[in-house]
Amino acid sequence: MDNLKDILNEIDASQSTIKSIDIFRCEEHPDYGRNSAKSKTNFKGMKNSIKKNFDIRLFQLPTVMDVSVENNSESYEVIDGNNRINALKELLLEDDISSYEMQVRVLNYDTMSERAKLFVKLNTELKPVQANDKFKAWYTAGERLWKEMVKDVEKHGFQIKAIHGTSKMTPYFEGVTALYCAKGLTATKKAEDSMPIHNPDEDVFDETFSSLNAWKHYGAKERQFGASHIVVNSIAKFHKLARRIHFKVDREYFMGKLHDTSPTALMNGLQGGRASKRNPSINKIKLDDRTMTIKGTDSWMMDFYNEGTRRKMKYLTTV
Repeated sequence: MDNLKDILNEIDASQSTIKSIDIFRCEEHPDYGRNSAKSKTNFKGMKNSIKKNFDIRLFQLPTVMDVSVENNSESYEVIDGNNRINALKELLLEDDISSYEMQVRVLNYDTMSERAKLFVKLNTELKPVQANDKFKAWYTAGERLWKEMVKDVEKHGFQIKAIHGTSKMTPYFEGVTALYCAKGLTATKKAEDSMPIHNPDEDVFDETFSSLNAWKHYGAKERQFGASHIVVNSIAKFHKLARRIHFKVDREYFMGKLHDTSPTALMNGLQGGRASKRNPSINKIKLDDRTMTIKGTDSWMMDFYNEGTRRKMKYLTTV
């Protein structure tokens, strides 16, 4: 919305109002909010600031949405200001006060999907939202690609911390950036459109997770290393490289090499390849009418695949 007149009309027609409500009726949605924990530094900082240095002139009104229709009782979902509300709640409870009305900005009811999208958009524009929080929001909003990723990850015996939490029995992904890499998702620079863009030509999710299946015979503790960012990201980029240079990966051979190489050993090798970026071995590949330089972990994965096979991924020179 670039037209000032349209913006002013939107402000005039705003479906929000400022009113006093009991903050103990305000909760953050567990599936896409930041879920501020009392142990986190930002929560402690907010609580101490209110207690010791409170200045009403600098206290911004939280934004909530009326979701009473979903709960059959007066209730509100926090869109922005969860740390402020939770810090106040804790201070009040310490004085045995379990009900307190204060002014907040109240938005009219909208669906959970729209609330999740609003949360990401608002928080992306005002302050950084972690990749895990965004992933959880898009998944909760019902976005197809995010639903597919979670389903496929579960199918292959893994979990995602942002969705499932952590487990000692099932290997899980601490972050989601490697998953985005495998799915061919890249962040857009436009703040108003913060959802990553999907490039089908870069989508190697199936190839990546098929490769990870080579470690099914290992226990959860060892497979956890297979879910590390450097391992998943490097395997995904290896398959992308093969696709770009029109090289057909021998899946049976590649799976066999991974099967005989523990996740820990592969991770250590890749970390060595990454550390060697200051003085890396460089593979040069002919791509159409130009030469592409491969180095670091990409070069290491290329050499890992080529070792011991007759059908090597061809490169021009190794420097």
